Amino acid sequence: IGKALASVERSKSRNLIELLSNRDLYPKGDIPPELLQQLDRLRREVTAKQRLLETLETPTNSDTQDMGGLGQRGSSAASFTPDVMDSLRQQYEQAQQALSQLLDTLNTYDPNFSLSQRVQPIQFSQIQALLDEETLLMEWYLSPQGIYTFIVSGETGDISVHRSPPEHLHQLQELRDTYLDTYQRHHSDDWETHLNHFLRRLRDILELPQLLAQIPPHSRRLIVVPYRELHLFPLHALPLGDGDEPDYLADRFPLGVTYSPSCQFLEVSQRQRKTGNRQRLFAIQNPTEDLYYADLEVDAILANFSANARRLARQQASKTRLNQNPHRQAFQEADYLHFAGHGAFNFSSPLLSPLVLAGAKVSVSDSERRTLSEETATSEPAETRFLPWRKGTQIDLSKCYTLGELFELDLPACRLVILSACETGLTDFSPNLEEYISLGLGFLYAGATNVICSLWAVNDVSTAILMVKFYEEMQAQPSVALALKQAQQWMRTVTKQELTAWLNESESALTPHPKAKLRETLKLGFKPASYRPYEHPIHWAAFCAIGV
Repeated sequence: IGKALASVERSKSRNLIELLSNRDLYPKGDIPPELLQQLDRLRREVTAKQRLLETLETPTNSDTQDMGGLGQRGSSAASFTPDVMDSLRQQYEQAQQALSQLLDTLNTYDPNFSLSQRVQPIQFSQIQALLDEETLLMEWYLSPQGIYTFIVSGETGDISVHRSPPEHLHQLQELRDTYLDTYQRHHSDDWETHLNHFLRRLRDILELPQLLAQIPPHSRRLIVVPYRELHLFPLHALPLGDGDEPDYLADRFPLGVTYSPSCQFLEVSQRQRKTGNRQRLFAIQNPTEDLYYADLEVDAILANFSANARRLARQQASKTRLNQNPHRQAFQEADYLHFAGHGAFNFSSPLLSPLVLAGAKVSVSDSERRTLSEETATSEPAETRFLPWRKGTQIDLSKCYTLGELFELDLPACRLVILSACETGLTDFSPNLEEYISLGLGFLYAGATNVICSLWAVNDVSTAILMVKFYEEMQAQPSVALALKQAQQWMRTVTKQELTAWLNESESALTPHPKAKLRETLKLGFKPASYRPYEHPIHWAAFCAIGV
């Protein structure tokens, strides 16, 4: 069974593992620092352009190409024109040529230097070594023979495998289609109403009760490695019962649930784990100026970081400013990055999935009058593309950060990225593509150790409250996964009375705490004291922790 799991691992996130393993390869010898900086920049640029071209030239899941986060923190999908594609190819070829010339220079210092090394497949003994005695690994694999669930105990090192029958695979695919079809209809009431049903149905398809029966009683932390369409669902929020207030899978593990694209990703990430206790935060706050609670969210979070926090807020949070010092330096050197704004996943061209920045929202009439030649200075390639938005506006993709561009970032100090926006954790589930591709992936490649991201179009109000509570938990908990678990558990159980008391905690301060502004706008006055406003999974289950 251990060999079978190792074999399954070879097909998961292979490109990501190679990218992460080769990202920090450098030549030996007394190399001038400027050449090493140039190597970093060109290597990332070539990687980003190559992956972007690959995904644009071979779009996937065309039946979902119109999907996008249409909720309060979402956007929609887009693609590039043929002219822009030609421009991208030229940029890639120029960067590749510059990198080849640089390699010729570097080989004069180190004749044996290569940009890549062969990454050895992970062995089962290495997988066992990843787990401490309190940790359990649960990894899925889908095949025509059925749904395989591998369970590895860190306490004993033992492994077991559970196979659901082939018809369960067909049921999973039907559930996926129904789930996405309902979600696609502008996040209709049907999707929210049926979310609990979808999660219970998934629990039954995966035969979760049978899986839990195989779990050692002392397991306190869970690492889940999903596969294909399983990446779409909040596995930590699978209900264990059918009552109105069920326990969830996360409740079974007191130290929390962590997601990972593969075990080999975990191994590489653990080797590259950051150390240190700095608390520098950089926040991008409500760039489109239409998310009132995102403003309150960031204001409240920054209160936990005092002088170590920097931000770009509202109209200042543009791509241009973010790429200029001192903001660029603060962004790159941050231990924590927080994005509170609009995001979306593009199912047909994942690397065009955007995080929307200031200046990207334009009126439809303005975008129709513009042409590529008018938009683009002679020194810049034409990359403008307009996304459908709402209320007579569109989004200029060239003024957003797309997933493809995130591969060019370098975040050497970053321990945690929080993407407080829609669909930042969604991924492609095409049967012929076994890679993990999401907005979170871009930050993992850029150097972040952990990413918190979302699986659907999240609500502005409940997201703000969850994030403020999460940062408070981060001050006391030893891990990202546990802090998120505690915040989510609090969200689903907090009553109106308890929520009001929490928001009043800092009222005695001379300067009112931003949490007080949240209290003023919740409008819970006519609800009874025992009312639980955020009990439904729609408010808390979307966010998951990926990393170590």
